[in-house]
Amino acid sequence: MTPDVYCYDVRQQTTVLLYGKREYAISSLYFIGERLIVTATDMKDYGLNQNRHFHIIEEGNLKCFKSFGLSIGNSVGTDVRLGMSRLYVEEEDRLLFVSTVDDHSEIMALYQTGALETLFEFKGSIDGLVKMNGDYYAIGLYRQHLQEIYRLDFEQNSVRLVTRYNREVLKDAYVAKPKPITFTSDGHKIKGFVLYPKDFDPEKKYKTILDIHGGPKTVYGQVYYHEMQYWANLGYIVLFANPRGSDGKGDAFADIRGKYGTIDYQDLMRFLDRAQKRVPAIDSNRLFVTGGSYGGFMTNWIVGHTNRFQAAVTQRSIANWVSFHGTSDIGYFFSKDQTAGHPLDDLERLWEHSPIKYARQVETPLLFIHSDEDYRCPIEQAMQFFTLLKEKGLDTKFVWFKGENHELSRGGKPQARSLRLEEMTTWFETHEKQIDKTGGR
Repeated sequence: MTPDVYCYDVRQQTTVLLYGKREYAISSLYFIGERLIVTATDMKDYGLNQNRHFHIIEEGNLKCFKSFGLSIGNSVGTDVRLGMSRLYVEEEDRLLFVSTVDDHSEIMALYQTGALETLFEFKGSIDGLVKMNGDYYAIGLYRQHLQEIYRLDFEQNSVRLVTRYNREVLKDAYVAKPKPITFTSDGHKIKGFVLYPKDFDPEKKYKTILDIHGGPKTVYGQVYYHEMQYWANLGYIVLFANPRGSDGKGDAFADIRGKYGTIDYQDLMRFLDRAQKRVPAIDSNRLFVTGGSYGGFMTNWIVGHTNRFQAAVTQRSIANWVSFHGTSDIGYFFSKDQTAGHPLDDLERLWEHSPIKYARQVETPLLFIHSDEDYRCPIEQAMQFFTLLKEKGLDTKFVWFKGENHELSRGGKPQARSLRLEEMTTWFETHEKQIDKTGGR
């Protein structure tokens, strides 16, 4: 997290240490002309996830060149991204870079003078940026299409489609368009979305899935998400939102260290309340919830704190902050930062924010999906929670994917990704049928 910066002379084959104090988390190095720009943060105010500022190196020290404090890079989530390339263009007098703002990508320009401006708002996800023959092109997810190459006109703020590699895939498919739902929670503007199923009839009642993103410092945007579109095509209303903890709105909004399961849970439940008022077709007797990684944590938390969902699926989740400490490949420092505590000093705090503490309160049928090569959220997290629910006699199931990792839903083997989606959907449908037979839990 706090690396050194070296300069290697390829002609002389010599190395010079430019910065070695390890006081900052450094994420990127750029050039504006011949000036080296370092994106870094001291992590003092908002921890590991604190947004970066632009620095220069002077006499072995990092000196702030331009305060930024927003997201650098792209954190818009999807499960159809084939890949990404670099998200910046270096020029003689300026650096162009991608930033995540609210629920989409924007292109910013940092000039040699230190001036900073927004050049382009891309209402989607920029997954690659390049300059060719004086024009700018992006690989992007745009208007519910799969990845294509687009030409960007900064002056007109316009987008022109260049390729049609993936258009045929969705040509005859129903693709739901996200409809925004915004509200204020404790002074913060929260944005969420609803996908309506095919042939939606507002006079009918519809089964509904709340889908929670990972991170937590990522965002859901208005881009194509296969699992959500799949469910919309099966007749579900799908809800998704960016509660506090998400990216795109600055450090204070994203900071939930030591608050997991509190303000974020509150925002999600308020979003669901607002969605049910806005969309009366949502059937409150057929509500389901799922999420992966942080979304898996939140699914675990939700079922221990409310019974409003008829079934749930938790994926690659965290259940126990105490045993999770020091076991993730994200780094030994991660859990202490996110929980604002240490198991030897703050055991009660970690336990208080662990979904497993509330296992005896769980009444919602819960399906666990986890991969045995997941080193981000080790599989023992799901095993612990599943075991307690099994001992309790709850309707639960564990689907263990061998040879898959934390990226199962986004980059797993096709057959594994297909099976995952089938298991989740079957779980929801099975418990929907049980509701029809019994009238609810």
